Amino acid sequence: EEEVRERIAHRVRALIPPPDDTAAAKLTSLGSYVLPLVPGPEGLDDQQARAVVQVIRDIGDPASLPLLRRFAGHPSHQVSEVLLNAWSRFPTEEYAREVLAHMPLEHEVVGVFNPAMAAALRHCGPIGLVVVGMTASGPELAKLLPDRGISKLTVLGNPLLDSLSFVRGLSGLTSLSLARCPRVRPWPALQGLPLTSLHPELHETEKADLAALRTLDRLT
Repeated sequence: EEEVRERIAHRVRALIPPPDDTAAAKLTSLGSYVLPLVPGPEGLDDQQARAVVQVIRDIGDPASLPLLRRFAGHPSHQVSEVLLNAWSRFPTEEYAREVLAHMPLEHEVVGVFNPAMAAALRHCGPIGLVVVGMTASGPELAKLLPDRGISKLTVLGNPLLDSLSFVRGLSGLTSLSLARCPRVRPWPALQGLPLTSLHPELHETEKADLAALRTLDRLT
């Protein structure tokens, strides 16, 4: 009956935002029923907003996306962190288009772990740091990564990568870091780039191969 439904909804609303993990787990267990009852970011402090976003994320219903988008512009780094970590729980491109595209990412770290995530970055605005944690060749990365908007790039655990020529197509790139990419050799690909920061891993690199790095006159 309508009266009973409203009494139930009233009691559920009293748990939002959840004051602790137990309350959050109870809300999440109710599934999509909770979604129409959650508030927007207005009037919530940073901790409350983070708790609400976590509940919406953990419910994971397709109807969660418009609700998460309402928090996309929230100034709290804690809220942004939850939204970024939620990416893998939703359809990749749709989440990037509906949520990430509306977030200020200039000071955030965005991790991409498969080709679909890398390609979906084209929906986003400027990103502070992109961490690529997948196996891909240089030509594949050149096709997947957007040519604008990435200022700092870290490539992790990519045994397939043997050339850095793809970074020449990333306009605005100022920082490059490599870790566990043992096949990277031809450093001349970096010649003349406006990098201010470079963190390479040198694997049996010949001294002569490093000569190209002398042209990076903006390194700090």
